[in-house]
Amino acid sequence: MEYCDDALTEDEIHLICGVYSSYSGKSYSDIFSGPIRSWWPLPGQWESHSNCINWGYWTPWDEHWYTKRLSAIARNPQPLKSTEWRNKLRSCSYAHNYVQMVEDASREYIEGHLETL
Repeated sequence: MEYCDDALTEDEIHLICGVYSSYSGKSYSDIFSGPIRSWWPLPGQWESHSNCINWGYWTPWDEHWYTKRLSAIARNPQPLKSTEWRNKLRSCSYAHNYVQMVEDASREYIEGHLETL
């Protein structure tokens, strides 16, 4: 069962992530047609399979990444475009690929030996 307050609205997500819409400079009707920037990655970016930081729970590495991002904001306050977030979250995709291979191999092993247990 899902209640009406079980999920955040898009506006609430944008508020939490600090989303900005850039003015394109063309006309009033195109006022929000420029690139979207945010201080923090949006849920779709964070939950992407290419994100090597999201392990499904908060880790010391996540804390390190969060602290590093706060320091970057303090030094040079700039929200990032979605392509910049994708590149930042992908920066260690080899680790995510390794974990995925280990999970796949573990699942195959368990499923192959489940009948013998």
